[in-house]
Amino acid sequence: MQLIGNVYMVGITVASAGVRLATTRLVVSENCKNGGNVGTVVKVCILYSLVLSAISSVLLFAFSRVISNVLIENGKIALAFKILAIGIPFEAVTAVLCGYFSAVRRVLGMSVVTFLELAAKIAATVFLLSKINTSDSFSACNAAAAGICFSEICSFVLLMFLYLINIKDSGSIINKRQTFKSVSSVALPDGLSSIVRNLLISFEHFLIPYGLKKSGKNTAAALACYGVVTAMALPVVTFSSVIISSAAGLIITEVADFLAIKNKRGVDLLAARSIRLTMIFTIYCSGSLFYFADELCRAVFSSSDAVVYVKMLAPIVPVMYLDTVVDAFLKGAGLQLASMKINIADAFLSILLVYFLVPKLGISGYIVCIFITELFNFALSAAKLSTVLNVRLNIFTFILKPLFCTLGAVCAARLIMYFCGNRLSLSLVLLFEIILSMIVYFASLRFMGCVSENDIKWVKGLFGKKIRKRNRAKQ
Repeated sequence: MQLIGNVYMVGITVASAGVRLATTRLVVSENCKNGGNVGTVVKVCILYSLVLSAISSVLLFAFSRVISNVLIENGKIALAFKILAIGIPFEAVTAVLCGYFSAVRRVLGMSVVTFLELAAKIAATVFLLSKINTSDSFSACNAAAAGICFSEICSFVLLMFLYLINIKDSGSIINKRQTFKSVSSVALPDGLSSIVRNLLISFEHFLIPYGLKKSGKNTAAALACYGVVTAMALPVVTFSSVIISSAAGLIITEVADFLAIKNKRGVDLLAARSIRLTMIFTIYCSGSLFYFADELCRAVFSSSDAVVYVKMLAPIVPVMYLDTVVDAFLKGAGLQLASMKINIADAFLSILLVYFLVPKLGISGYIVCIFITELFNFALSAAKLSTVLNVRLNIFTFILKPLFCTLGAVCAARLIMYFCGNRLSLSLVLLFEIILSMIVYFASLRFMGCVSENDIKWVKGLFGKKIRKRNRAKQ
């Protein structure tokens, strides 16, 4: 199913190529005008996404058997691709609606819908699996595909309902053809980058089992090792990125908003605060992942197979998350073309490293590849951002202090639960340890002056509902 997912993600990327970013930026721009017609902008973005998603869906449906035979080496998987092709247009329109809700800062409803989509996916998949022979892996893949398709339709219906009850237009007339061109000018660079990168990443993921077999493992062992890293370790490591990704979407809105009123100093201050708080957050995530890796894996997977990989990947977490924030600033500032070039170069480098390192080092070569490519991408993105923004950070206050606070927080939580949690289950002990460590970490940060009252207010305001207007006072 992991390899099927890689192909499906290429189809989704083609269908929603850059359209969420385009929707966010154009809606912000339209809201900054007196009498802006946001509804028409969203309709044009939906039309744009439907054109691309129709092409993507038809191609995936028509070539499902060819893809199954060539890439998966089994034609029986074709039905799963056909089922997934049905959901692509719904996912594309959902991307437009998410862009709109990010632009107007109504993220609570979007977050609830995202949770309900996940719940629908799990419920539908479990229900379908209960009705089939689970020993048949092909039927199981079809059931999983149907669950994904069903959840995407549910997400589309809910978001469209929220959009229709929230949208309020002034009735002003705008040029739809010019708006379509504006959507294309923003969406195409980001979309082409995503398409090319996802194609390269998919190719890379097909190379990994091949490289593992060349390193001496048989086919079953190679796929098992690949599955442990990609389906167990990486999801645990990137779980907290949901928060950063949500914030990054709002940061794009903030940057576009500041630039609309020509407030560059506001963008500089926003960048400094965003990077600083991201660093503080990610250092805790990295430390807690490393410290609680064994408990996390045993609680989630009932296995310790992925523990060593979680610990190996934990130190790169701050770079992964910071790169997401820096990329958001590049896109918000209209530098999506530069972001596209960096992402494509990163994907090419990843393929080369996988091709040469995995056959020699095995799965450790793939871990090394992740470290090198993440550092490479972040270094180039940060260098590009530094050419347009002026950001200064105190390394001692915002790196060393959080490291010290993280160490103290996880040790204090472990010590408290050692004396108080002997009769609790592993999952409850882990939950309480994480909660306690977060409380101690935040209290330590406040005591040491790493997080101010203004920082807390800013985070709350970032997820607020109000949108700025052009006549807002410059900060």
